[in-house]
Amino acid sequence: MRVNKIFSGKRQAIAKAKSTVLTTVVTASIVVSFSIVALNFLWDLRSYNTRVLGGKQAANETLRQNVTNAELLKTQFEVFEQGDIKSQDVLDALPSKYDFAALITSIDVLAKRNGMVLDGFIGTDDSEQAEQTAVNPEPVEIPFDITVIGRYDDLRKFIETLDRSIRPMRINAIAISGNDNNIKAEIALTTYYQPEADINVEMKEVQ
Repeated sequence: MRVNKIFSGKRQAIAKAKSTVLTTVVTASIVVSFSIVALNFLWDLRSYNTRVLGGKQAANETLRQNVTNAELLKTQFEVFEQGDIKSQDVLDALPSKYDFAALITSIDVLAKRNGMVLDGFIGTDDSEQAEQTAVNPEPVEIPFDITVIGRYDDLRKFIETLDRSIRPMRINAIAISGNDNNIKAEIALTTYYQPEADINVEMKEVQ
């Protein structure tokens, strides 16, 4: 009977020891797993912060360069304005807006200034579809046809005025009829405009 009690006590001690070892192993496993997860999180957070810091440094460098370029541009602009050609002349030479009505008015003024009468203007008004801004703007053609009436000498001066116009006017074809004192000219022309530059501000998400 005493022997059985001794064996029973040993079995309980062994079972208790096994339970303690199992608990210790499970606890250690949980601690190790949590540590690994925590380390991975901290590593990812460190990597993210490093990328954010790098992005901020790059943005700051770009901003500093833009400020430097702006100051240089301002200095160059002031020198340019001191010359014979002004910035407004450049803007008039290549308008930044598609304005069909203004083009008609401009041609009418040039015709009257040279003693001619604008008798007809044919063209397609693309104001609704025309591109007004672009990231990389390029000159856009505006083809049109006009009919003017007047004297031959005035027509010659009008054509010379078109050729010397600060706004590019390419004469594609001329058809003339009538006599020196009452001449009719049908002229096919092409002019241009260039959309305004669209400053592309880039928003970059750091991942």
